[in-house]
Amino acid sequence: MNQEITPQVANIQDNFMQTLTNFFNQYKKIILTTLVVIGSLFLVKAIFFKPAVISVVGTGSLTAKPDQVEMLVTKVDSNPDPVLAIMAGEESIVGIVAKAKELAGNDVEIQKSFYQVTPSVVTGDVLYQVINVFKITAQDPSKATDLIKGFYASGATTVSGVNFIPENREEITQDARKAAVKDAKKQARDIAKASGKRVGRIISVGDDLSKGNSTVSTNGLAQAEAEAQASYTGGSPVEIDVSKSMTVTYEIW
Repeated sequence: MNQEITPQVANIQDNFMQTLTNFFNQYKKIILTTLVVIGSLFLVKAIFFKPAVISVVGTGSLTAKPDQVEMLVTKVDSNPDPVLAIMAGEESIVGIVAKAKELAGNDVEIQKSFYQVTPSVVTGDVLYQVINVFKITAQDPSKATDLIKGFYASGATTVSGVNFIPENREEITQDARKAAVKDAKKQARDIAKASGKRVGRIISVGDDLSKGNSTVSTNGLAQAEAEAQASYTGGSPVEIDVSKSMTVTYEIW
């Protein structure tokens, strides 16, 4: 419910405004001079006393339970006849897809990420190379070892970029990113303190753009077996380390 302003309240407001106006008129020169001096100091500081900057790389690391495993499977087929080379490449595609479904089940995700047909000269002869690269994502991370062995046994040229994907990937990556920025700030404070300065505002933040996966890379069947045994038990790690790096630039005074 709105209340009307009584004459007494209105009178108090008028008196306050009149007093404020009189004060400003009486000390106008002093107030304006003070504002000019303060503004000049800020302007001189901005022009002649620019702060130094420092860039530090912070790292954030968390542990998480693996939920999926992904890898890149490359198959290279060669033939002097480009048509035969392409046909061999198509057969390889069918074989890789079949092997992935056989080992990881029908819910495996298969994405063709690269395809190229190029001529190359080998000992004076021209060979046409067909390169197929697939990104394979299995829903069961314990299938990692079987997939690596199976792809090499079926003729894959390389299996690389093996990543264990955690549960709640985006949330965990964001937490790792925050931890990396916190680590960067600590490093910046230590460096600034050592030089007798203090950390100012953040100028920029750079992300390494990774998704924070734990990675195991393999180049051959023997190496795959060795890394499988050394890196995890039963084909899948119980926990994985999720790391992020952030480059943060600060002002220092």
